[in-house]
Amino acid sequence: MREAIVGAHELAMNFGHAQFTPIHKAIALITDPNGILRQAVANAGGGQEAANS
Repeated sequence: MREAIVGAHELAMNFGHAQFTPIHKAIALITDPNGILRQAVANAGGGQEAANS
């Protein structure tokens, strides 16, 4: 989870935002190829293709 927070902060900073918000965290979770969100989608029956979409 720490990696997602760091990723969200970096994303916000890259866009010049003074704060990071839940949308930054969601994007960080979705775009992490080894993240828990992708694993959850794949394990729920969606497979890797669904996790990548």
